[in-house]
Amino acid sequence: MAQVLILMSSPRKKGNTDRLANAFIKGIEENRYTTEKVYVNYQNIKPCLGCDVCQKNKTMCTKR
Repeated sequence: MAQVLILMSSPRKKGNTDRLANAFIKGIEENRYTTEKVYVNYQNIKPCLGCDVCQKNKTMCTKR
């Protein structure tokens, strides 16, 4: 089954962009796709430091 990821970056949850995304999601799910909506501006995302710890240990980075 296909999956669709919706990345939201609007500063307002439940605003016009969110409503538009919900209509888009409804159409996708009616066609038997699964969806996930992620609000990227509320995530704790940090850049890669290039330290290669994750490559050496084959794990998630612990230096961030």
